[in-house]
Amino acid sequence: LRVAGCGLQVFPNPCTGATRLRYLIHDIGYLISDLYSISGVRIRELVHEVKIPGSYAIEIDVSDLAPGIYIVRLQAGEQTGIRKLIVE
Repeated sequence: LRVAGCGLQVFPNPCTGATRLRYLIHDIGYLISDLYSISGVRIRELVHEVKIPGSYAIEIDVSDLAPGIYIVRLQAGEQTGIRKLIVE
């Protein structure tokens, strides 16, 4: 899977109640995406499944999270994309 640069986008960012995660997959394979605290603790599993090539978007409800900085991590094969998410 090629996700280098990965077209991984998180918007709106900063956010309050919800945000969207958009990403592009070039090759079929297993995709893992999780939300982490800034200290590296996994808070939420976002996607853990096989994906075919294409563009995807999921909504992430962050209304239950404390304001702060979080990390969205996307891994597909040996490629990894990371974006900072700010919850207000």
